[in-house]
Amino acid sequence: MKLFLDDYRKPSDVTWGEGDGKTYSYKGWYTVNSAAKFVNLIDELTQENMPHIVSFDHDLLESHYMPGRSWNIEVYEDDVFKGVDNWTGYHCAEYFIEHLLKNDLSPPIMYCHSLNDQGARNITRIWEKFLVIAFEKYSYEDRK
Repeated sequence: MKLFLDDYRKPSDVTWGEGDGKTYSYKGWYTVNSAAKFVNLIDELTQENMPHIVSFDHDLLESHYMPGRSWNIEVYEDDVFKGVDNWTGYHCAEYFIEHLLKNDLSPPIMYCHSLNDQGARNITRIWEKFLVIAFEKYSYEDRK
């Protein structure tokens, strides 16, 4: 399974990013259009039904599309984002990472197709930090 999180686009709409968008033209994507649906799906994941690719959009609500908004890392702690119904793709990526770590699941490939450059960088940054942790963990396990 390939998992695609976006509020209004479908995978075939993405003509940028990985492989100049060719990655998204292939069939087999399962699309979720809200943070709540994403969380419900993630809560059911095991290693057996883990997607092998996950692609994140950042802005999942109209309120996220505020011109001139700074998406510095501290903004994600604002009270306005309390509750899954207000989450961005960044919050979903955080939740997914916590699920993977808590359940000792190996990570899939992650793409970020968001057109919000700062939001995409933030998602990519936390995923890269997670991969360092996962790599160290699995490397240690392999050495036992």
